[in-house]
Amino acid sequence: MNKRGQVYVLAAIIMSIIIYGMVTISNRVVQESVASDFERISSNYAMETAKLVNSVAGKGDMLDAFKKFTVQFASYAKAQSPRFELISVFDSNGVLYIGNFLKEKIIITCNDGICNEELPLAGCYQTIKAEVTFDGLGFEVPINMEEITRCQTEISYGATPIKYINISAGNVAYQFRLEREQPDVIVVSWETNAKQRKVFTRGNFVASSGSVMTLTDYCASRLALTGSCTGSAEVGDDFGAYCQPGNCKPNCELIGSNEEECLINTACRWDTSIMECTSAS
Repeated sequence: MNKRGQVYVLAAIIMSIIIYGMVTISNRVVQESVASDFERISSNYAMETAKLVNSVAGKGDMLDAFKKFTVQFASYAKAQSPRFELISVFDSNGVLYIGNFLKEKIIITCNDGICNEELPLAGCYQTIKAEVTFDGLGFEVPINMEEITRCQTEISYGATPIKYINISAGNVAYQFRLEREQPDVIVVSWETNAKQRKVFTRGNFVASSGSVMTLTDYCASRLALTGSCTGSAEVGDDFGAYCQPGNCKPNCELIGSNEEECLINTACRWDTSIMECTSAS
């Protein structure tokens, strides 16, 4: 019996080592694949933006051309690696452009309160169609550009430049330093095996940093900024439907099925019966 028991123990140890090795190899393969895919996509991005700058310089509106280019490239990147989502950034001539091609909205803040008026920016990942090829700047993506408008914003600033932006997506936040006249792409991927989000920019992984701006925080800041929950005519009385006009609490239903984001919003609760975010009161 003792020998049989030792055999069982030895077999269990061997199986544990094999399983651990398989999981480790799987995670390594996923991480290497993510890094490799990012390197290819970011290299293509750098090459194509260089073409864009050279072709438009002195001939037209650089920012307008970049906005159209962003939609094209987001479509191409989605075809290259569907798990990749993009945020595109371009600081040019006193205007900061941000395009959100994630599956979820983002909340933007920046230095010196320059971005205080910004609404949460919806994501357009689902709207973008995946295109396998990218034929320079002549490539046209069949898409309704009006739908993309809600996922793009322009932030004008005066003498004080925007040195960095904080982007909150779900329950994580990232801070990025800006370089004027240098188009940048922020690539976000979700690694299923590791159960964590990976963010790349300028050839490197970016670690989560800064404080997360939740919808609860956002709506409270609107109330502090205006003295009431009444926006401008352009924004609407509910600040883009993200805040309740009567009390300026967040519209938790807009968080939907993102449990992690729901749980960090103190004004919201996670309803397990419907697996959706709802108001706490």
